[in-house]
Amino acid sequence: MKNLDHNRIRQYLLLLTAFMLPVGKLVPVPLILLGVHWLVSGDLKGKWNSFRKDRLLLLPAVFYLLHASGMLYTDNTASGLFDLEVKSSLLLFPLFLAGTEIGKRELEGVLKAYVLGCLTISICLLGMAEIDHFILGENHFFYEAFSRWHHPSYLAMYLGLAITALCFQLVSEYSTGNQKLSALIMILLFSVVVFLLSSKAGILITVIIWISVFGFYTSKRKKYLLGVAGFVAMVALAIIAWLYVPQVRQRIEAMTSVITGDNTANDPAESNAVRLQVWKAAGEIVFGKEFLIGCGTGDVKETLLAKYKEKGYTGAYEIDAEGKLVKLLNAHNQFLQSFIALGILGFLFSLGMIGEALRAGWKRKNYLLFFFALLVFLNFLTESMLEREAGVMFFGFFYVLLARANVLHELTNKLRICELPTA
Repeated sequence: MKNLDHNRIRQYLLLLTAFMLPVGKLVPVPLILLGVHWLVSGDLKGKWNSFRKDRLLLLPAVFYLLHASGMLYTDNTASGLFDLEVKSSLLLFPLFLAGTEIGKRELEGVLKAYVLGCLTISICLLGMAEIDHFILGENHFFYEAFSRWHHPSYLAMYLGLAITALCFQLVSEYSTGNQKLSALIMILLFSVVVFLLSSKAGILITVIIWISVFGFYTSKRKKYLLGVAGFVAMVALAIIAWLYVPQVRQRIEAMTSVITGDNTANDPAESNAVRLQVWKAAGEIVFGKEFLIGCGTGDVKETLLAKYKEKGYTGAYEIDAEGKLVKLLNAHNQFLQSFIALGILGFLFSLGMIGEALRAGWKRKNYLLFFFALLVFLNFLTESMLEREAGVMFFGFFYVLLARANVLHELTNKLRICELPTA
């Protein structure tokens, strides 16, 4: 094993993980391979020491261990064990990448692989929707029909990070004209796909991230024309989507009507009204008897179901004619979800992971980490992202990768992620 180039092997595994995340298939495979490599590469004591001294790595690991301790007072053991399996990458990624310093070239390679994965899934979804249109005569260009095996909000989050990374290349004073153009084309493509996904939260968060990144660079480098151009481009894309994509307009109108209208019906047809009811039910749970230690790792579903039945929120669950539960919404907010399961500590640690990443990213001038944390925070507000493997793997991988990235603003500003081929 001593003759193996472990750094190169690890880099290949990171590239594989980054590429497969947005594609959405066989993502646990590279994680398992990373674990095997971690064991055979030696120096486990040194890796452990590095792990226990890094607060950024400890937070997700301790968050996972809190869920393990929640098994001590849970009734539904099977559900709890499944939840621990889903969240295992919160412990494994920090362990497997502890002691690893991610330099500019490594980070650049991983981001290239990730953007390539986002490009691959975008082209595949567009191609399959086009085939369905011409062969079957069906419109599969929007929402779940378009996203196929992905949840629209999760895929929008994936593309949001790709857009953020590409913005670094677009606004960099070190990028060539070719590199700026390639970044702009990819940003526009991914933004179009986000609009086609028709995830209301995904669209809003993408707009916020775009404006935040351009606003940050505009104020930092005093290039106000670039900032205005970026803002105008996003507004123009939003207007085009509003005018020419009725599905997007209908979903945005439905959301605003829920915010401003009457939502007292117990079985509203609009998903936004149901989500407001879910948040209300979750709030009553966490400020009730579950405040201190929660209901336990495996009992969140039963606790939510009982509250939905008590409040008469039939839009949040569905039971078939045989009495079998066929639909049950989670809290649709990761902070509330963690609060219900683990009490106040669950809430504080879920918030602390994001807060520490924001603080460290800003203090170290690792602005990619900062904007990643902002992206995750915004998604945590509207989805229980750590209840699905797709969300946990994304969060665990990039949280640890960017936390270990020894990349200051001056280096991040020189990242090269994509470039158009030249003759």
